[in-house]
Amino acid sequence: MRRSSLRAGALAVVLFGCAAALPRVTPQDAQRVGVALERLQAGRELYIAKCSGCHGLYPPQRYTDDEWAHWVEEMAPLARLRPVQKEQILLYLQAMNDGAHP
Repeated sequence: MRRSSLRAGALAVVLFGCAAALPRVTPQDAQRVGVALERLQAGRELYIAKCSGCHGLYPPQRYTDDEWAHWVEEMAPLARLRPVQKEQILLYLQAMNDGAHP
């Protein structure tokens, strides 16, 4: 029992650390890409919730729009993403990947 509690605590610290490193969405980001702030925030929350269970979270700047589209499409079945969730995650990642645009 104690070991599982320690593992759960360690996992929570790691996941929180990964999530804290992700850029938060600002009203300026939403305005720049022409999307409601709430949609981008929902994408960030889904990315954290659905993707961090299997691997570390990659910063949005790591990949281009096309690369993110590929990875989200490939990982969607494993993460059991519904189409709307896929769209929200991809929207967040592409909106926040600044200099990675081709």
